[in-house]
Amino acid sequence: RAQTLGDKALESKILSRIGISMSNFHSPQKGLQTLLDAERIAIETQDVRTIAAVRMPQTFIQRWVGKPSKTVELTEGMFESLRSSYNLVLLLPFLYSRGLCLAEIGRIEDGMELLRYGLEMSNKFGPFERHAAYLNCLGYCYGEIWQPERAWEFNLEGEKTARQFLEKSPT
Repeated sequence: RAQTLGDKALESKILSRIGISMSNFHSPQKGLQTLLDAERIAIETQDVRTIAAVRMPQTFIQRWVGKPSKTVELTEGMFESLRSSYNLVLLLPFLYSRGLCLAEIGRIEDGMELLRYGLEMSNKFGPFERHAAYLNCLGYCYGEIWQPERAWEFNLEGEKTARQFLEKSPT
C-alpha cells in the first residue's frame, strides 16, 4: 500500500519493522539487508526523523553482527539533529547505541560522555528509556579503564533500577 501511494517514509518504516523481525527471530543477515533497503528508501525522503527511525534498529543489529564501527558511522550527525529537535524517543536509544559502540571500538571517554549525557536526559525527563542500560554500560566502561569499584557501583544501580521497572511493568 505504501508503494502504491508513493509514501517512501511509510515504506521505509514498514521495511524497517520487517528487518527487525527477521533479525530478531531467524536471520540477522537477511534482516540487516532489509534494514539497509529501508535506509536507502528513507534517505530518499530527506526527512531526518524518518532516517533516524529507520537507522536506529540498524545500529543495534550492526553491533549484534560484530560491526560496532558501522553503528558509530550510522549515528554520525543523527545525535545533533535529534537533540536539536527534542526527539527524545529516538535520541535516547541513539545515545546509548553510539556511546556503547564508541567504547567498544576503544573510544571509551567519548562513549562515556554520551552515556552520561543519555543518563542525565533519562534522569531529567523520567527514566523511561534505557535507564538501566545506561548505568550498566557506564559500569562496563569503568571496568575497561580499570576502575572496578566505580564499575560495580554503576552495575548495582543498573540492576536495582531494572528490578524496580520490572516490578512496575512486568512486560
